[in-house]
Amino acid sequence: MDLEVFGGSPLKGEIRISGAKNAAMKMIAAACLSSREIELKSVPEILDIKTMLEIFQNLGGEVKREGRGHFILLGKNIKNGNLNFDIVSKLRGSIVFLGPLLARFKEVILPFPGGCQIGARPIDTHLRLFSDLGAEIKEENGTYRLKLKRIKSKSVILDELSVTATENAILFASFYNIPLEFRALALEPEIIDLIEILQKMGVKFEGVGTPFLKIKGTAGKFKRVFHTVLPDRIETGTWAILAAVSKGRTVLKNNRPDTLDSFFNKLEQAGAKIDLKGDKITVSAKGYFKPVDIDTRTYPGFPTDLQAPFSIIMTQARGSSRIFETLFEDRLQYLRELKKMGANAKILNPHTAVIHGPTVLYGKTIHTLDLRAGATLVLAALIARGKSLIKNIEIVDRGYEDWEEKIKSLGAKIKRIS
Repeated sequence: MDLEVFGGSPLKGEIRISGAKNAAMKMIAAACLSSREIELKSVPEILDIKTMLEIFQNLGGEVKREGRGHFILLGKNIKNGNLNFDIVSKLRGSIVFLGPLLARFKEVILPFPGGCQIGARPIDTHLRLFSDLGAEIKEENGTYRLKLKRIKSKSVILDELSVTATENAILFASFYNIPLEFRALALEPEIIDLIEILQKMGVKFEGVGTPFLKIKGTAGKFKRVFHTVLPDRIETGTWAILAAVSKGRTVLKNNRPDTLDSFFNKLEQAGAKIDLKGDKITVSAKGYFKPVDIDTRTYPGFPTDLQAPFSIIMTQARGSSRIFETLFEDRLQYLRELKKMGANAKILNPHTAVIHGPTVLYGKTIHTLDLRAGATLVLAALIARGKSLIKNIEIVDRGYEDWEEKIKSLGAKIKRIS
């Protein structure tokens, strides 16, 4: 599937931000812990969520749709931790089923999870986490078999500030009615949102908002809960960048601006005007941008998922800007596609790039490489001169709900073609 984009149209209007995919996905996994219902609202209707729900149902979970973005999940009839190879291999985020299933069934068969091709993302941190907790781990024919007879350690230090390993640790500990302590945890807002729903389910936490957590679970006796997923900060950042580079004026509704301090700081440094009022953000810009450097880090640093979209600001800035991608190698490959459009960008090594601007971008045939790179190419095409054809555009469907309709509502001229 391809996307035809006619660039240069003035963009203005309003966009409502959807629920955070990186929070909702983990809440679906949390439903594996409980025999009581988990009711979720503001769940984004995207491919990654569809895959997570498919995995949950394949395990024996029940999914009831109450309306758009509104689901009731029931894991009462899940019988084991055998994850389906064909489904799990589509999505790396599916690894968060490991924690709740191992806690509940003491044995899990995990196929190697898939996902975006943005460099090596080994699951060693997850395996070390569960090994330290007492699990025996064997690799057999492309799968991992984990068995847990007893918890060996009640205090575990993570090897790195991994978001999904942190979530796996939290989900695992939420099942046990004994205090478990974890250190060197990630602090992303989506993790805090997961903790909030688990607290509603009856799990007790000490140290929320710090990299040191003590968790006392419920021995499997959870409460029925209702929870609204927090707004997606990556979607907010993506559309904020579009508003700025298109030189329009866009209002973003349903936001949590406090989750994007580092991002908005950089956007303002570049010259964008940002007006915050409650959960509404108005973004506008005039003239050329100022060059800025970004250095991706775990929260509260600059989000790696907004590194690629922010490069479009850099192509329109007077001077040289630098990207230092600290989390993933190969995440700079999208710059090769931007260079086809006229961007003056140079990849210095797998983690560093320099962009010189300002440059005029021209419509070309370009290829989507991963989810965030795909969104970046859409932004580039919308400000380019002439027509662009973006190949494999369906990858963007994995992470942005109704993104075509939202962009069209601003006045963009785009058309999906087979």
